[in-house]
Amino acid sequence: MLFLIDIDNFKNVNDTYGHAFGDVVLKEVADICARHKGVEGFCARYGGEEFAILFKGAGVGQAEEMAEQIRQEFEQKMFVTPQGERSFSVSIGVAGVRQGLSGCQRIF
Repeated sequence: MLFLIDIDNFKNVNDTYGHAFGDVVLKEVADICARHKGVEGFCARYGGEEFAILFKGAGVGQAEEMAEQIRQEFEQKMFVTPQGERSFSVSIGVAGVRQGLSGCQRIF
């Protein structure tokens, strides 16, 4: 399974709180991804505020649960800003393939 994770409205985070604060938010997403990838998984930042996690052997139901856990964990994290505590959100897309006699096909 492949998860693509994007921090919602990240440009606004940098514009409002500065790039150093944005780096703190990016690091938190990276830490969450690393915790959830498992032993055989792989996670990487592939764009400004985009991350990917590749899981080996996860089923559709398991992937949906994992995506929701990641989303909730990040949204529950409170960051201290000059205007007080603030949380942020992420959007997660999940894709997978099933390999069979006819090759690979999209499963959802």
